[in-house]
Amino acid sequence: MKKSLSFILLMVGVPFLIVMAEPSSGEGSAGQYRVQRGLVYSDTSDFGKLDLFLSEPTGTATPCVIVIQGRGFRAQAGQKFIPFAKYLAQHGIAAALIGYRGQPEHTYQATVSDAKKAVLFVRQHSAKYHLNPNKVGAMGRSAGATIVALLAMAEDNEFNDSNATSSQSSDRIPAAVGIAGGYDFVARFESEEQRLLQPNLEAKVLSNNARIGTPFAPTDEHWRSASAITHLDRSDPPMLLRHARDDKTVPWPQSREMHRALNAAGVTSELHLSETSGHGGPTESKERRVVLFQRAFDA
Repeated sequence: MKKSLSFILLMVGVPFLIVMAEPSSGEGSAGQYRVQRGLVYSDTSDFGKLDLFLSEPTGTATPCVIVIQGRGFRAQAGQKFIPFAKYLAQHGIAAALIGYRGQPEHTYQATVSDAKKAVLFVRQHSAKYHLNPNKVGAMGRSAGATIVALLAMAEDNEFNDSNATSSQSSDRIPAAVGIAGGYDFVARFESEEQRLLQPNLEAKVLSNNARIGTPFAPTDEHWRSASAITHLDRSDPPMLLRHARDDKTVPWPQSREMHRALNAAGVTSELHLSETSGHGGPTESKERRVVLFQRAFDA
């Protein structure tokens, strides 16, 4: 799982750069792709499925990005980032769009467990789909970014239920990209700076009570466990963080404080802030995104 620093820096930098890209049929550089839909990575619920977007075979095992959408930890079928997955696959990188359990029936623990199962599934079936099991990255936005951070920082099999446990594969990821995510749920409602940045604060507290499964309390073990920042240690992979200062949904200091904590622990981290991109985050040149992503996986 260890990679060179140059590989990691590039890998964490590029997935964000392509997140909002729409595939264009007029692009001469775009290749063909195929989709394996409805692959069951977990039989725990109907949401335990993923769609695998695969590039044209090249004779070399393909990297893969686990793509995790948000929407407040509600149960998801994982279809929101289809344009992103297509664009990746057209440019030589597989993408796994995952569904997962969530509200109202399940709390954050089931959601993170499902994400870890998806990582294990990709690794354990890498030979069948001609994927490189050592190049399985992950990125997400909003609640998806929170899940990605927990994938990066929780220990192997932590949060997993018995069906997810594996002695043959790791469910850790070598790099993470988080866009407008929440990483410290206690500070989100304890910090005066962050409280002032959130309209409808009381409604946000109530919605977080539901996803975490217990009323807010700064010392509550579940509120701390749901916060990726409390799992952080020096062994964690590098992370790219993106946020906008005008985000009214998740306060931008969440990313700033995670960046500071990563650096303090000796973990490579990059923080990119924009002024007026809201909760969706900024977009950038498709050409630049593809070049950097391909360099990352070819390193």
